[in-house]
Amino acid sequence: MKIPVFICLPVIALLCAAGCQTTKPGASAQDSARADAQLATAQSKEIIQDIKKNTTKIVFQTDDKIAIQVWLRDKITQLPGYPLELTISESGEQFLPHVGLVTLAGKSAPEVREELQANLGKTLNDVTVLVSRKAAMTATFPGGRAGVQGSVEIGRHYIVMGFINRPGIYPLEHNIRVREAVAIAGGLAKFAKANIYLVRGERDKPEVKRINMNDIFFGDNLQDNVLLSPNDAIYVSSKALYQVADFVQLLLSPITSVRDTLWVYDRLVYNQE
Repeated sequence: MKIPVFICLPVIALLCAAGCQTTKPGASAQDSARADAQLATAQSKEIIQDIKKNTTKIVFQTDDKIAIQVWLRDKITQLPGYPLELTISESGEQFLPHVGLVTLAGKSAPEVREELQANLGKTLNDVTVLVSRKAAMTATFPGGRAGVQGSVEIGRHYIVMGFINRPGIYPLEHNIRVREAVAIAGGLAKFAKANIYLVRGERDKPEVKRINMNDIFFGDNLQDNVLLSPNDAIYVSSKALYQVADFVQLLLSPITSVRDTLWVYDRLVYNQE
């Protein structure tokens, strides 16, 4: 797979941003690259484990939008009143045609499907029920490696990794830019350099943008303080400057592993039918 890489090439400052410590004295460029690769791989594994642990069972909540289909034996006709799209009420309950009052909040899509299938199966032969979400659902991640306490809406998130104080997954709010994202994640950690990498774009054609933190904090190159998009990933490096090929070879794989995992969970786990 060919990976198009789009690089911004500002003048790389020799000093880190205020409060950022330099690379460990005596460390070679090879040592820095090895440290980056080890850290990225370790963080990727931990974040993916947190994703899997906290999204094993995703349940509907109030205000979630869901769709229900009820197909009859011929698989061409649906039961009168269906397909049905609805927003779960504050009570978590909903009146459904031919079923009555059903509790939806707190149940997963498969649980709702099985309940409706069993209920309708009492009077109908060979009925097929499908249940899916129509809008984003949320997952709650713990603090530490997986970011902040609270809810992160999968599909409306960004990722911060590398030499940062609180690596993990964060909710993408309006007008979050690179500088704010780094600050929210606790700022640059020890041995971080001012050089960071933004990975974004399609899964099969990721783009990599190199950004100098000094420029967006103190310089005139403020256009590099770009507005983040869903599933963007920021990596803070311990090495002053990577060649494009080196970054792709060493660091792109663990970063895209996290992005791909979130993409899969958004489409498969949250859309269980």
